[in-house]
Amino acid sequence: VFGSIMMCFVTNRITKPIMKLSALSEEMSKLNFDVSYEDDAEDEVGVLGRSMNSLSHSLKDAIGALQDANKQLQHDIDEKIQIDEMRKEFIANVSHELKTPITIIKGQLQGMLCGVGRYKDRETYLAQSLEVTNSLEKMVQELLTVSRIEAPQYSCVKTHFDFTQFLRQRLAAFDDLFVQKELSVAINLLPDIYIDGDMGLLQKVVDNLLGNAATYSPPGNSIRVDLRQAEEKVYLTIENTGVHI
Repeated sequence: VFGSIMMCFVTNRITKPIMKLSALSEEMSKLNFDVSYEDDAEDEVGVLGRSMNSLSHSLKDAIGALQDANKQLQHDIDEKIQIDEMRKEFIANVSHELKTPITIIKGQLQGMLCGVGRYKDRETYLAQSLEVTNSLEKMVQELLTVSRIEAPQYSCVKTHFDFTQFLRQRLAAFDDLFVQKELSVAINLLPDIYIDGDMGLLQKVVDNLLGNAATYSPPGNSIRVDLRQAEEKVYLTIENTGVHI
């Protein structure tokens, strides 16, 4: 009886750590690295258990890094797909925008060359053709700007300048268009607002907003331009009435 008891004790002493190691390895095979071998024994099994703990921690770190890398790769792939879709849409829109003025110029030139109907008045239609050509030139310049911005070597050239004064100059440039469209303009600009930015690109942004507001607002409506500063940030609002895009 005593021998049996001793045998059970010794067997349990040997098999229990092995069963713990077996359970640990099974959890590791399921990619569960939050479990560990808990035993302070200095024998071979204890050394093996601590080695498996170290292996578990290393695998956890490696797999975590791999998962982060996969997430970043997936993000990059999604971003590339989105950029490709935007580029396709942009090209389609540009093609549509260029097609109309080219067709107009072609028709006017053919009419003037043949001297048919109203196109006998060449002076009028040459002036119109020049105006359409200027529009085409502007579109091409916009394309070149987009291509330059998308180039890997592109760097934004920022300067520190008076944004309030800059906006007053842009508003003055559109004053004739506002008058022609019979639009009233309410201007509320906080004075002496300085920012860091690319003046050329910001001019394109502001001109786009002012141009669209003037072009698409029905006569007699109003445009409101506000410039304010809050919590070290500058806010520019250009709002038109009558129609919204």
